[in-house]
Amino acid sequence: MNTAKLAQSEVYGYVFEHWRSQFPYKGGQILWTYNLHGPGSSWQIIDWFGQPHIAYYAVKRADEPVHVMANTHWLTWGPGDVFHASVDAVNDGSEELPNTTITARLFDRAMNVVEREDWTVNVPAGGVRSKPQKLSWQILERTPESYFFLVVSAADLGGHPLSQQTYSLRVVKLPADAEARRKRLTGADPLAKFGPWLKPQLESVPTTLS
Repeated sequence: MNTAKLAQSEVYGYVFEHWRSQFPYKGGQILWTYNLHGPGSSWQIIDWFGQPHIAYYAVKRADEPVHVMANTHWLTWGPGDVFHASVDAVNDGSEELPNTTITARLFDRAMNVVEREDWTVNVPAGGVRSKPQKLSWQILERTPESYFFLVVSAADLGGHPLSQQTYSLRVVKLPADAEARRKRLTGADPLAKFGPWLKPQLESVPTTLS
């Protein structure tokens, strides 16, 4: 169930961010389902006992007043691929956020920063997204099948944090044939059966909280 909840949170997070980035062409969101009237398994983000699912926090983060986000286009990449993403921010406030610093960091499987890019943008008021920043980073040929992570963050003119978002992405062996590769990326994900698995990878990297 935890794996299913994590998948649900990824889906809701991406979808809600995509909707926000399309404002004013898309200006509303309807959840299916917010909570359940009895115990059960469904797409709810709060269960019958009042316990929020992971997706609840994904939706809350995607709808925060100021939000930085990335469109990675895919969730899966191959060794040697060029990783592409587009990063922008939205601001529901009534005043523009000038000279907002946005930072994008790419972490490898051992949680080491392998790429970083910083830039400044003016984030418009009223929910209209900022000018997108294109990222393009090379994935090494020798990269084993594993997860890697994109972290994007935004800070105001004084350096105070405004928003941060993390994306779990994967490197797997993909077919060389273009059509077979397209079918693999757009079809059902066989990683649900064969891995790589996120939990053992994270457990192998010791962390501390101070």
